[in-house]
Amino acid sequence: MATQGDDNMQDSEHLTYFAPAERYGDDEIRAQHLAFCKEKVAVGILEAMPDPTLVVNDKRQIVASNTLLLDSVGILDVADILGLRPGELMGCIHSDEMPGGCGTAHACRVCGAVKAILGCFADSIDRSEECRLSTNNEQEGGSLDVLVHAKWISLPSGPHAVLDLRDISAEKRRRVLERVFFHDVVNTASGIRAIAELMKDYPQAIEKERSKYERDLYSMADQMIEEIVVQRQLLAAEQSELQTSITDVRVSEIAEDVVRWYSHHSVAKDKSVIIEKAPDCTIRTDRMLLRRCLGNVIKNALEATSAGGEVIVSACVSADTAVFTITNPGVMPDHVQQQIFNRSFSTKGGPGRGIGTYSVKLFMERYLKGSVSFTSQEPQGTSFVLTVPCDLSMS
Repeated sequence: MATQGDDNMQDSEHLTYFAPAERYGDDEIRAQHLAFCKEKVAVGILEAMPDPTLVVNDKRQIVASNTLLLDSVGILDVADILGLRPGELMGCIHSDEMPGGCGTAHACRVCGAVKAILGCFADSIDRSEECRLSTNNEQEGGSLDVLVHAKWISLPSGPHAVLDLRDISAEKRRRVLERVFFHDVVNTASGIRAIAELMKDYPQAIEKERSKYERDLYSMADQMIEEIVVQRQLLAAEQSELQTSITDVRVSEIAEDVVRWYSHHSVAKDKSVIIEKAPDCTIRTDRMLLRRCLGNVIKNALEATSAGGEVIVSACVSADTAVFTITNPGVMPDHVQQQIFNRSFSTKGGPGRGIGTYSVKLFMERYLKGSVSFTSQEPQGTSFVLTVPCDLSMS
């Protein structure tokens, strides 16, 4: 039995930020499981489900599952998961943040799975929600997108919700390629073609600004190559196939390089990027990955900054770590803060976007052996802090 408790319902006095924390004790969970198993038709339907499927009680605890679900998580005996909540079973990083477990953490307020279950029991009707799950699993960069369909059923053993868990991670990844990668590459390629045609058809008209057009061509071609490299690196990183290349990197140089690049980016129009401080010292890390992480955060900061505003970049180095801080005057809404590192979440509102901060977290933690965190509040604004070891080869 997965839970710990007495024969009666456990009265939890622990605070919860969202769903109730109370649970049934082990004996009650066992009784609910046995009662459900007596419903042969219900058991047969459960096993016939085409997706991993759970049955939960009104405390969101597992009382049954189909074999497909057990196989997907590598569990042989259903008894090992009885009493758990879905996030605890799937290894959600928020499931142990509060003593009450899955559904009670601050981040659970935006969890599609919890909302589907609560809505299903509240209204006794079917509910479907998308759930962006961050786990400690090495596969897929620890990110999982699941479509949760909750169906309310009433049996002699009590009210239950049947949860069909459909993995839509591949679909989300495809949307990223279609709406971000292909969109950006096509736009850049169109810009290159437009300038090339202008230079070809009107050579005399542009002669005075020829050098400018040549620089723009070079910049756009470089941008398109970078988009391709980004997607290739992200795919390799999610499959744990990315290889790091450790070299000496000057802190001041990489800060100046990435700021220079994004100062001329379209998102920086009528805005400024300022380096407050960056020591002239050397660390050993993967230059390309660190540059990409800093660039993604700076780009996001610029997108969140109004015209006339500024983004401030600073760096400091201690004996063991280098810390980069990127600050902008905007403040993120709470629901954005809770999902900012999820792969398929985007502040832009369009489906299929949102790999910037997700890739930063993936690269920083798994490959640069560092960390990324943020604060976002009035009047300080939003600050992202990227910390890396001074010598990656020693980590």
